[in-house]
Parts: sequence; C-alpha cells; structure tokens
Amino acid sequence: MEVLRKQLPEKYFVEDEKTEPLYFHGWNCVKEHGTDAVFRNPNGNVYSHRGLSIDLFKACLRPENMEKAFHIDQHMEYLKRKYSKGLIEKSEYEERMDALMKEKVNLPKNTIPSDKLVYMYPDIYGDKIFPEELFPLQQYKFEDTEFLGPKNADVFLRRCDGEYMEIAPVDERVSHHKTVFVLD
Repeated sequence: MEVLRKQLPEKYFVEDEKTEPLYFHGWNCVKEHGTDAVFRNPNGNVYSHRGLSIDLFKACLRPENMEKAFHIDQHMEYLKRKYSKGLIEKSEYEERMDALMKEKVNLPKNTIPSDKLVYMYPDIYGDKIFPEELFPLQQYKFEDTEFLGPKNADVFLRRCDGEYMEIAPVDERVSHHKTVFVLD
C-alpha cells in the first residue's frame, strides 16, 4: 500500500486505518478527493464516506475445502473491527458472533486440508480464484493505460461477475451508492 500511496495522482488517496479513524474493512480502497458517497448496504443501513472508491481486495491462498471456515473466521474479524470502533452495539455484536460460532461448530470435524489451493477474498464474499486462472499475469491495455491483470481475464471475470459483457436489465442496474456528491 505504501508504494500505491506514493504513486497515486494527488486527486486520489488510499483509504485505510491510516487515513480514516473509523475504518473497519478487511480491504483497502482508492478514493477520489472532492467526492462523497452515501452507501446503502443490503440490510438497509445508510452511511456516508469520503470519496468515490475502488475496493482493493487482498486474496489469500488457502486449501479449497476450508473455504467455509475461512469465511466464518474473516467475518468474525470484520465484526471485531466494527465493534472495536464503536460502529455496532454490543448486543448486535454478541448476537452475530454467537451465530457465527454456532455455524463454525457445525462444520465437519477433522477435515484434512485438500492439496488444491485457491485464492479467497478475506471478506464476506464467496468468490474463489484458481491460481491457474490468475498466473502468470498478462499485460492489458485500457484506453491509453497498460496494466497487469489475470492470465485469463474472461474466465476470472465470469467467475466473479457472471455474464459481465451483457448489459443488465434496467431494473437490475442498481448502485450500492444511494447518492454521490461531487464537491468543489
């Protein structure tokens, strides 16, 4: 992140625990100065944050058959960060942690980790990425910029986003941002 922080044009910044005191996510964001976004999450809660953003998810290499345990552990860490920042009430924290512990206890016992390794996002999303789809990285050109991306971008994008080349029906084109403000 430090290299990215130094290389970004001045109109952008990295949002993380260094730039946002209440930052609780398990990933970083690149945000644009001079914008605010009002976010509505799936359960209807609304909050505002500085800057339109691009999320930067770190993928962790784990045995494929340990996916459920990995995501439960990551979700528990996410809740601990939110609670430590005072962003959720103690009763909600305890109720959600209790539900996750029950889910974890009900996982199959004595599971031997498989030899098949996959990359998993350390958050509450469930997409997994197979190393052979990702490496070696390939050079891609977008407009006038070249960047590195997955070995097979089509397979990778279909795994994460389904039919990404088809325009969604109008009623399904929903942003997770309720409102975006561009400030002068």
